[in-house]
Amino acid sequence: MEPTVKKSQRGSNFSIEEDLLLVSAWLTICLDAVQGNEQKHKTYWRRIWDYFQNKKTFISEHSPTSLMNRWSTIQLGIDKFCGCLAQVESMHQSGLNEHDKISKVKRMYQESHKTSFQFDHSWNMLRCQPKWLEHNERQRIKRIRNAMPSSPCTPELINIGEDDVSHDTFVDSERPLDKKVEKERVSKQKNDDNTSLKLTGILNEIEEEKNINDKEIEVLEIMCFKEQEQDCIKQEQEQKRICIKKERVQEQEQEQEQERLHIMQEKLQMEQLKEEERIIMMDTSSLSQIQQEYYHQYQMEILESRRIK
Repeated sequence: MEPTVKKSQRGSNFSIEEDLLLVSAWLTICLDAVQGNEQKHKTYWRRIWDYFQNKKTFISEHSPTSLMNRWSTIQLGIDKFCGCLAQVESMHQSGLNEHDKISKVKRMYQESHKTSFQFDHSWNMLRCQPKWLEHNERQRIKRIRNAMPSSPCTPELINIGEDDVSHDTFVDSERPLDKKVEKERVSKQKNDDNTSLKLTGILNEIEEEKNINDKEIEVLEIMCFKEQEQDCIKQEQEQKRICIKKERVQEQEQEQEQERLHIMQEKLQMEQLKEEERIIMMDTSSLSQIQQEYYHQYQMEILESRRIK
């Protein structure tokens, strides 16, 4: 194993443009479908350096080691920031928009690490990238593991030789571990893996139970919707029945009114006929001349009207 690279001081000589190009290089090389994640550490960072050199539009003389150390600094700072963000989101405070949350996270970062967060530009570029989200999920599981009681943590060593490495591992400056410590580290790793499997199993069970509950809720909602739909149909049918009944009652009332008027008309006609019969059959011999003429004229009108009919 070759000597490890010492952690560089905070790269104050890195500009925002250099940081953004470094992030772009990391994303591009990590997502290279041809090379994949089996690249050697030196080869991996040499390819990032080549990409950085080919794409830069500014003067920059950083070496592959300098880029690697700067990336570790950026990644560590953003991981701490994401840890604060996870704490804020777990509070589920109502009334906070995205800007309020980020401001609160930055204050928490300042209080926890005694320095301000200086990688907004890099985080904004990484936050929605699938590769970074995958790394974030691993960090979240790691935080869950660390929250559980375990054996004392041992420092991990990064080999910058030809061994295969994960592309998002931080550079450390610890010396090689002796056999005893290495055994403890391997044992702890196995325990962590078992814990991770148990947590994964529990999460899967919770997710499965949630899916079952969601399906039951969906079935109940469908049944409720159907019942409401049937109730609406019944109400519409009842309204139609009431309207039809009202129309029939109105029709019956109209028919009865027409029948009553017809009977009254017939009755009046009968009375009129009787009166006309009486006038026609009246004996006017005992009446005066004027009265006789009046009734005679009246009789003639009656006879004339009947003849016309």
